[in-house]
Amino acid sequence: MIRSFFRQAADLLEHPEKAPGWSYHDAAILQSQGRGSMALVPIILQIAAELLADADDFRRRRAPGLVVLIFKCANVHPKI
Repeated sequence: MIRSFFRQAADLLEHPEKAPGWSYHDAAILQSQGRGSMALVPIILQIAAELLADADDFRRRRAPGLVVLIFKCANVHPKI
């Protein structure tokens, strides 16, 4: 992750005219961001498992966007 942050900062310094938004093609940035994102999957899956244990509470308190994310994760990891 740190490598990605530094590469993104260097890219900004080298290309200050670049339009706002996240668009990178540097393999090191993409790989680092991917590894960082992968670290969140077990956390999301654990939360999903706990929330799905009490479906009524889940529907009452959680945002619909999270519902979509959790069910997409469940498609990838059907054990939950």
